[in-house]
Amino acid sequence: MTVAPPTILIVDDDQGLNGLIGKALKRRGFTSISAFTGAEALACLDTASPDLMLLDLKLPDIDTKTLLDHIAARARPLPFVVITGQGDERVAVEMMKRGALDYLVKDTQFLELVPIVAERTLTRLDRDTRLAATEAALRREHAFSMAVLKAAGALMVVADAEGKILSVNPACERLLGCQLEELREDDFGRVFLAATPGHVIQRQFQKLVDSPSPYEQEAYVTTRNGERRLIAWTITAQVRDPGAV
Repeated sequence: MTVAPPTILIVDDDQGLNGLIGKALKRRGFTSISAFTGAEALACLDTASPDLMLLDLKLPDIDTKTLLDHIAARARPLPFVVITGQGDERVAVEMMKRGALDYLVKDTQFLELVPIVAERTLTRLDRDTRLAATEAALRREHAFSMAVLKAAGALMVVADAEGKILSVNPACERLLGCQLEELREDDFGRVFLAATPGHVIQRQFQKLVDSPSPYEQEAYVTTRNGERRLIAWTITAQVRDPGAV
């Protein structure tokens, strides 16, 4: 499947420079749309969905802040890079606060830098989008896991690679007669495998780190009121990154 090249909206009232920017972007594989006023830029957004906007700070019909307010009010935010003939750092900082992703001065290297900055900015946007999607997926996974953890009738315990308890489900709290906050950061082996030698438990956890294959084990658990209960455990690891459990 052929992927369409990114489209960049060029908003600059200098028609000659606007055209040169478009040619520089085309040589880098981008497509572009030209607008010479703020009104034309807004009209372009009604008919097209550019991936990035190159915005001149000085437009003949509308000031930059007002134009950005109009764009921000739209359902789909448009990332933008500011271009200007004035190398004013104060203005640059102000535009960054308004959401500009970069700042380009129209100097002798301007046309060489435009496609480089555009590519770098779009790469960053793509990376941020992928990261946000991954984080959202992890949040959904965590929410699902917590729902299962709380609803399950079997005892469920979550511990880190060192054996420190991170979470237990309500069934586990009821059996032990204590709350999660009393168990958090406590040692899994001490609480649930008290009869198993400490070095054996450490070796078992290290085995999970090295090769996360589940194993089964039976052990007596002593509840808060002194009752001893024989529990059949299935111990497994959830690996997200190489070597991290």
